[in-house]
Amino acid sequence: MNASHSRYVFACSHCVHLDRPTGLAYPIAGKHTEPKALVCMTTYEFKKFFTVEDAVEWIPWVVEQLKQAHAELRELQDGVILSKRLLLARKNSGRQTSDADVMALQKRFDAFEAAVNRWVERFAEQGILLRDMQSGLIDFPYKAENSGDVYFLCWRLKEDGIFYFHGLNEGFSGRHPITLLPD
Repeated sequence: MNASHSRYVFACSHCVHLDRPTGLAYPIAGKHTEPKALVCMTTYEFKKFFTVEDAVEWIPWVVEQLKQAHAELRELQDGVILSKRLLLARKNSGRQTSDADVMALQKRFDAFEAAVNRWVERFAEQGILLRDMQSGLIDFPYKAENSGDVYFLCWRLKEDGIFYFHGLNEGFSGRHPITLLPD
């Protein structure tokens, strides 16, 4: 593993995006300087690189963190959905919604968004990229010794091990069998 930070910039259309009331999509994986609607320029600053063996050793920790995250976020999401339904019911019945009602919904949404960002950061602190909270899609940075090229070791909740990798620009749909991973 390399302890130094490495920075890679590329355009991606597969980053995790969190819809905000503004209608813009904000990427929440990697470092982003501004919101982008369709494509974001992402700068990854890797804290470390993982071998396949290292990544496999991290899977139990990842699974436990995802269980905790899912429990916390499910509760917060339920609050957002309930508040939104109450607002819509009032509006549809002809009753006026107050600014306080809208602010309460916004407050719940902000709490949900803050929790998602905390979980993404918790993974990032370990050098792990959380791509999709729901499916538990994870990327572990990997650097080939011979070429120095960087790839992501790709893992998803319910997979028994690290079986796939992809390039920085390929994403989940560009996964390749781990047996093809360059040394």
